[in-house]
Amino acid sequence: MGVIHHGAYVTYLEEARAALLRHRGHPYDDVRGDGIDLAVLELYVRYRRALHFDEVVDVHVSLGRVTRTTFQVGTS
Repeated sequence: MGVIHHGAYVTYLEEARAALLRHRGHPYDDVRGDGIDLAVLELYVRYRRALHFDEVVDVHVSLGRVTRTTFQVGTS
């Protein structure tokens, strides 16, 4: 069909989350090394258009609400 399966989008979002942590000075390996595990508690995806194979895609994420035990990541 030439389009990316809808389930694959989650992988792109996870890569973007790891990049955001790295950009903010908290590479995932360092966080894990400190004994902290980051579990995804909720995921919401709104599919706006199909992605096609071999298409270059930029995923823009931003840090949302932060509490003592959780943080939210959103896309724009």
